[in-house]
Amino acid sequence: MSRGTERGIGIKVLVAIAVAIWVVGVVWSAGTWRLLAEESARVRGLASEVATMRALAVEAAGYAETQKRVQGVAATAPVALAGVVGERITGAKVDQTRARRQSLGDGWALHEQDLVFDEVGIIEVMGLVDELEAGQPPWRLEALEIRAAAHTPGVGQVSLTLAALQRDS
Repeated sequence: MSRGTERGIGIKVLVAIAVAIWVVGVVWSAGTWRLLAEESARVRGLASEVATMRALAVEAAGYAETQKRVQGVAATAPVALAGVVGERITGAKVDQTRARRQSLGDGWALHEQDLVFDEVGIIEVMGLVDELEAGQPPWRLEALEIRAAAHTPGVGQVSLTLAALQRDS
């Protein structure tokens, strides 16, 4: 073989090697782009999860603050109903029936009290309920039954069920 032929074959071999390297590079790049697309989608999903977790952390911090406030208020016993009723509604016959205390777990207790008023001004009783619900800790009206008196407008028999939460120290 002549030198020119050897040189021609050498160039062809070099071109073939260069083309082979180029094809490998193109195939490798295509695989990298596919992998990049998959990883980008995974990272976007993780970023979305992180954003959700941050929002939940902010929400949980708000709940923790509210829980602290409630525990501070509820650490005291609910106001005794007999004293408040006696001060707020004079001259009415009050029958206090069924005082209950139920443990709710984790140091919480539910107090319930039934009150029955005979021949009382309905507006006076509702004023009492407003006062009790504004107390610290508040009593909440759970049930109300009113039976109007036939002879006097605005007067009747009123049955209440009140409830209050208390945190045991």
